[in-house]
Amino acid sequence: MTNRLILIGGLNALIAVLLGGFGTHALKSHVTPDLLEIFKTGVTYHMTHAIAIILVGLVSERHSNPHFHRSAALFQAGIVLFSGSLYAMAISGLKSTLVLITPIGGFCYIIGWILFIAAANKST
Repeated sequence: MTNRLILIGGLNALIAVLLGGFGTHALKSHVTPDLLEIFKTGVTYHMTHAIAIILVGLVSERHSNPHFHRSAALFQAGIVLFSGSLYAMAISGLKSTLVLITPIGGFCYIIGWILFIAAANKST
């Protein structure tokens, strides 16, 4: 499972870099500065949590606690829901429906970090 988490984190990091390049070069001339900023926020959180998934994979090699794996699953859900909704918002310009999904992804990130901290606290 730990190798899978490192692989998933690495793939997410690759996707974040590709999307960052897409936003900087292709999207920049097609959307407003506000929408581009929304897209960049999605990329930032995407990359941060890709690295967090890799961190969980590395830490869980030394400490067996199911909360570590649950935190990684929540980080992945946050990437899909939070960052994904921001990408869709920036590209489509539609905020009305997507704005309801974004906080759910943010909540996934928060709960993921709480579980990570709880697992780390029990492992020390």
